[in-house]
Amino acid sequence: ACKDAWDDILIHQLDARTTPCNFVELMPRLREK
Repeated sequence: ACKDAWDDILIHQLDARTTPCNFVELMPRLREK
């Protein structure tokens, strides 16, 4: 389940910006949750 959620997040991020920077910015937010 967690892997599927991560895949969905990665896919949406890649589709939205197609840049690794956006994902890097998300990492601290995901850790806080």
